[in-house]
Amino acid sequence: MLLKIAIAVIVVLVIFLGYVSTREGQFRYERSGVIAAPPEKIFPYLSNLKNGDKWSPYEKVDPNMKKTFAGNDGEVGSTMVFEGNKDAGSGKLEILKIVPNELVEIKLTMTAPMHAENIVEYRLTPEANGTKFSWSMSGDGGFMGKLVNVFIDVEKMVADQFSEGIANLKAHVEGPTSGAAAKMDLTEKPETVQWPETHYVYVEEVGPFEKTAFKTWGEVHQQLAEISKHSKVLGTMALYKISPEMIYRAGVKVDAEPKTLPPGFKYIKFEGGKYARFTLKGSYSQLGEASGKVHSIVAETKMPVRDGFFIEHYANDPKTTAEKDLITEILIPIK
Repeated sequence: MLLKIAIAVIVVLVIFLGYVSTREGQFRYERSGVIAAPPEKIFPYLSNLKNGDKWSPYEKVDPNMKKTFAGNDGEVGSTMVFEGNKDAGSGKLEILKIVPNELVEIKLTMTAPMHAENIVEYRLTPEANGTKFSWSMSGDGGFMGKLVNVFIDVEKMVADQFSEGIANLKAHVEGPTSGAAAKMDLTEKPETVQWPETHYVYVEEVGPFEKTAFKTWGEVHQQLAEISKHSKVLGTMALYKISPEMIYRAGVKVDAEPKTLPPGFKYIKFEGGKYARFTLKGSYSQLGEASGKVHSIVAETKMPVRDGFFIEHYANDPKTTAEKDLITEILIPIK
């Protein structure tokens, strides 16, 4: 009887180990969020390993972690050797690649609790009203990594730490909120809406939004009276895309296709479509923080974003509406 039990246990163990061996060993975990600041303000916190103590979630895991730095701060080849407790582990960080204000690539070599070699990327992408910070880690966990993943949701554990770090960096870079910003009235559970076809007159620029948005809106305001001579203006809105290149359109909704356009302006019948709509009530000065919050929610909830233009719709007229009552709709194109 004991022999039969032993054989059964061995068979089950062999089947289990066979199952483990069939699982995917390679991985890539990533989380992102939008910080209301230009890339050059954020980048030093990523490229200088000594600045990790200002935002890294792993500092909280072991406040007494021993760290040894070598190389020139913020340059390729600089390293940090760390010895932490059982939760933080021990290992080495080495900067492999730097693209100023865009990318930091780091090799992470863990020596405890088990050996592992992974690649960490910090990537900054300018967006409307801020910068998208993406934090990823990729590698091959081997058989032990596959085994651990059977019992522990490693992706969730690591991704939660990434999200915490992004939130820490956002708070540190943006500084404490105050006044109206602290009382931002933003819906965090979006409505699903169908945006209608819209006659749209606009001016377009390609490039980082912190440069193109200001320029395009300046041109719209200069030409608004001219546009109004040939079309009935129904409101204002911005359309923008983030990839494969950053496109920003500032413009107005009109009642029909105009026969005449100011120099540099274009017309389209915007097709609209299905959108997730967030609503901000209050000053336009809160748009940076609101957009950052919206894009963080989109990333955290893995919203099924489709290829299409994002919309900022300014739903009432700032000339006749109190600042506290301004309504801005932030619309995300979804499948």
